[in-house]
Amino acid sequence: FGEERQVPPEKCSAHIFVGNVKVATISAGALAPALARALKHSGMTTEMQKLSHQELITRQQNQNPSTLPFVAVLNNVRSLYNVGSIFRTADGVGISKLYLCGITGHPPDLKISKTALGAEGRVSWEHSWDIVSIIRRLREENYQIILLEQMKESIPYQTFEPKFPVCLIIGNEISGISEQILSFCDASVEIEMAGHKNSLNVTVAFGIAAYYIRSSFSHQHVGS
Repeated sequence: FGEERQVPPEKCSAHIFVGNVKVATISAGALAPALARALKHSGMTTEMQKLSHQELITRQQNQNPSTLPFVAVLNNVRSLYNVGSIFRTADGVGISKLYLCGITGHPPDLKISKTALGAEGRVSWEHSWDIVSIIRRLREENYQIILLEQMKESIPYQTFEPKFPVCLIIGNEISGISEQILSFCDASVEIEMAGHKNSLNVTVAFGIAAYYIRSSFSHQHVGS
């Protein structure tokens, strides 16, 4: 066996064949720029460009804000920072209204504003100490009432097919959904956990479920 040697890149080359005929030889140093030029001329490009902060602001300002037939109920969410984060996600998803029930905090509040970043002024909301009356009202308006909760009857969120209009209920960070409202609900979904922890932060879980519902609405209304 001979001694392993490293060949300098400038002494490497690539041969280009058409069938069995060699049509060109190109050095390794010139290969990458040549491929980039070829991709550019073919309409393909390997270059990606990050949008600037101002470009992002302009893009969002030029959009026509729209909301979905989709509301969310916060059942005794304790942390004001979590409430603010949920406002921000709700704005991004296009949720039409948040119902802040029980001990769930509500604007105006500096802790909510810190994580909502202004979304608390754009998303419609209502506070009520009586969550049962809110759910009864939504049922009368033909909302499908969905729990984001770990129950014996829960199914993986990604297998669920929502029927709009939809109401998603999320519960307290520790105790989850109140027992008093279980009988009013149509279905329960959960997010599968692969590790040792049995749940996600409530704002993360809300974001996953909410964007899934948004995606489901888009798929159900393609071309409409």
